[in-house]
Amino acid sequence: YLDVISEAELVENSPVKGCMVIRPTGMAIWESLRDELDKKIKGSGAMNAYFPLFIPQSFLSKEAEHVDGFAKECAVVTHHRLRT
Repeated sequence: YLDVISEAELVENSPVKGCMVIRPTGMAIWESLRDELDKKIKGSGAMNAYFPLFIPQSFLSKEAEHVDGFAKECAVVTHHRLRT
């Protein structure tokens, strides 16, 4: 998958480790997929929801047994408001 989307120039690597930049054509494909999925979700009577990007680490601790399989997908922010 990663090779295909890179070769098709839909994405490019970001200077941030583990992140990719979605290029305009890739974004257009994503928007089309999102719009179709949105119609199906709403057509089934369900509602969309958005979840926060950042959550307190204490929330992860409360759900430790569920989080275990996703541990490699989590990043922990250790600093904020860094001053130069």
